[in-house]
Amino acid sequence: MRNKKSVAPLLKHDHCISSIGWVMFMCLIFANCLINSIFIEHKSINLIDSITFPLQKWGVWLILTPFVLHMLQSRRKFPLSNSLFYCVLSLSTLSLSLTFSVVLEVSQSDISIVHSLFFIWPKHAAALLIVVLLWHLKQVLFNKPNTPIKALQNNNTRSQVNALMIEVDGLTHTLAYQNILFIQAAGNYMEVITQERTYLTRATLKQLHKLLPKDDFVQCHRSYLVNLEYIGQLKNHPAGHASAYLTNNQVIPISKSQRSTIRTLIASR
Repeated sequence: MRNKKSVAPLLKHDHCISSIGWVMFMCLIFANCLINSIFIEHKSINLIDSITFPLQKWGVWLILTPFVLHMLQSRRKFPLSNSLFYCVLSLSTLSLSLTFSVVLEVSQSDISIVHSLFFIWPKHAAALLIVVLLWHLKQVLFNKPNTPIKALQNNNTRSQVNALMIEVDGLTHTLAYQNILFIQAAGNYMEVITQERTYLTRATLKQLHKLLPKDDFVQCHRSYLVNLEYIGQLKNHPAGHASAYLTNNQVIPISKSQRSTIRTLIASR
């Protein structure tokens, strides 16, 4: 798990970049308003209207974008499938942005709520999509994997040292099995979450599972391997799946097919 010291700077950095991006975008709209007034409509410049127009249209995203980035950064804390997570994120974000924008527009003009909503929602949906895509693009381009799968396959002494050997920026790190909380699929990479930090490696869940002791690590979900030692509590859900509450307060999902198996393995330890 990424500790607070490592996560907070990442979020702060992303928030600064997103704020700068939105400010630049609204400056472009402001410049466009000035150009339209001067060269097209040949009207006198109204600076107040030119400044408030982009703020009214997009200012809410200065607040919502940090919220979206925080949710994306904290994705693994929510015991939801990817599709359900993005559905909840989209509905909550768009509900807030559309409510603010529609109320503001209706209060300043004679346009109806339905008419305003019809023309506004595609723009805000596109804004949310761009924010999410840019965040994922940043993960791919700048969050480089710490170790290739080749380095893991060459770990021939893992059964003797009870550890996983991972190379990070040219340095080899030894991850004791007992310090690994769980492993989560992250696109084409795997996140190996330990008590101190998170390691990113290009691998598959199956490849990593072969490198770990089967008595301690079990695949509880198509995207997760969990260390049974850290499961403090299991909570069943009406839909048939379950959630595992780890001793460090992390929550990871357990699929329907693995729920009874996990419970049996924990009870037999």
